[in-house]
Amino acid sequence: MNTLLFLTDKIDIYFRKISESSHKTNPMLNESHQYYSTSVEFIVEALELINKDAGGLSGKKFIDAGCGVGIICGIARECGLDSFGIEINPILNDASGTMFPEVKFYNVDIMNFNEYSNFDIVFYFIPFQDRDIQLKFKKKIENDINIGSYIISFDKYYDNTKSETKDERFIGIESENIVNKIWKKICK
Repeated sequence: MNTLLFLTDKIDIYFRKISESSHKTNPMLNESHQYYSTSVEFIVEALELINKDAGGLSGKKFIDAGCGVGIICGIARECGLDSFGIEINPILNDASGTMFPEVKFYNVDIMNFNEYSNFDIVFYFIPFQDRDIQLKFKKKIENDINIGSYIISFDKYYDNTKSETKDERFIGIESENIVNKIWKKICK
């Protein structure tokens, strides 16, 4: 897929440029590069599943809560979505704006962001290490989004099949490769 090649090249070029321009490597940027360079295929497949379920992505708005350097936002943009990101860390927020100027980034705390209802697809990857805060964030997203909206999550606490965290307002959207990562809100 051209999108995959384009984004993989863009990721590698960007991070190579950062390391060449600095004598000191930023560990956060290195971790982001490793994570995002392996995430391109997953997010494209997840968006293809949503595309099929929703009958198209045209006009849909995507947000990555805790977007790091914004690569997932860039992928969503390349897949045709109106793409946004939220990142509290100013270093990562600056990097995301440089790398993806066509994406709108908010430099705020994801727990204080009150516009999730404006988005059709919310993505996040374990933004909190504390289980209680992570579950509070999970509930915030679930309560804030509209019926018909999707959550894509790598949250280890977001297994909507377990009685402890199950929420009947959501159904799973799955494929052979993706299980318990995409949820669609079906009722209030």
